[in-house]
Amino acid sequence: MDNCDTATVTIEVGPGMGNVIDAVDDMFNTDSSGGVIPDSNVLDNDTLDGEPVTLSDVILTSTPTDELTINEDGSVSVAEGTPEGTYTIEYTICEIADVDNCDTATVTIEVGPGMGNVIDAVDDMFNTDSSGGVIPDSNVLDNDTLDGEPVTLSDVILTSTPTDELTINEDGSVSVAEGTPEGTYTIEYTICEIADVDNCDTATVTIEVGPGMGNVIDAVDDMFNTDSSGGVIPDSNVLSNDTLDGEPVTLSDVILTSTPTDELAINEDGSVSVAEGTPEGTYSIEYTICEIADVDNCDTATVSVIVEGIPDDEKIEVNQMLTPNGDLKNDFLFIRGVQNIRSSTLRIFNRWGVAVYEGEDYDNINNVFDGRSRGRSSLSVNDYLPAGVYFYIFDYETDEGSFTDSEYIYISR
Repeated sequence: MDNCDTATVTIEVGPGMGNVIDAVDDMFNTDSSGGVIPDSNVLDNDTLDGEPVTLSDVILTSTPTDELTINEDGSVSVAEGTPEGTYTIEYTICEIADVDNCDTATVTIEVGPGMGNVIDAVDDMFNTDSSGGVIPDSNVLDNDTLDGEPVTLSDVILTSTPTDELTINEDGSVSVAEGTPEGTYTIEYTICEIADVDNCDTATVTIEVGPGMGNVIDAVDDMFNTDSSGGVIPDSNVLSNDTLDGEPVTLSDVILTSTPTDELAINEDGSVSVAEGTPEGTYSIEYTICEIADVDNCDTATVSVIVEGIPDDEKIEVNQMLTPNGDLKNDFLFIRGVQNIRSSTLRIFNRWGVAVYEGEDYDNINNVFDGRSRGRSSLSVNDYLPAGVYFYIFDYETDEGSFTDSEYIYISR
């Protein structure tokens, strides 16, 4: 018990010793065009005391090589024209709070032709019926990319081996052999970059063949204006803008169903009736159309009806429906009360915000919008505009002052 000894433990505590700095090796790919490698940052995987490194924490140093440079922000640049191959460069990070607390890592860069152009052929799926032929709106390239941009036939070589049922055409569309039985079929295709024919990718196209599947039914929302006197709204037909397989719907093609509301009813012929005495306001009703040849092929739309008080001569109001079809009903945009306007400017825009009509002193007689282009648009002047929804801005001045009215209008044919 008397056999003992004593020793002393010395601990040196210094700044930064608790902050472990870790520079981690990096690897990036690029092509020989040179410049900053996209999304390259050597600091992204480095840590200080277990936390991600930022340039406010460390001093970044590196000696450039003939091929590589690590920039002040941590990105990596490659000299233009660098030959294919593998190159390395070192960098060091030191803690600003303790400049003796440093670590070094190596960055490896793989330079190769076309490596910057990532090609991506994405699987596709289309539906059609057994009548055969080219599937409408089918293009296997639509969702493919090259270097993150949409692919075009000027960028890639498209190859595919036809099957008994399917063929991918030179333009990327898909054809189905006539009489192909109902079922699911697949075909592969490959796209290769023209600038680098070894840069390729392959995808699979799945085609579902079934009866009536080629008939896309589309019930489109409608809007009508009327007054509170009730009855059938003139020129109202909910089917006028609906389509079946891209063609206008007729009552011989579809079954029309709807549940009346207290204010609105959709009649068998597609017209809309308003209950007499309905208060001013906006009301809606839904309807469904189903293909007669395939009663499971249906679509539903909403009809909005704006009910206004019986108009008087003083009211300024822009009609929101235009049907320039030569039947002398709604062939031009009617603005109620223009006789009470001193001066006016009407501008109409398409859904992309392009002006399709600009006119002054609208009078419902000589100076009218009849569905033809009269603005700075891609259509030629006097060309009839396509059916659809447009937006107008109507600035006018009356004895009461200056006003602006803006709303949507619908062109139907």
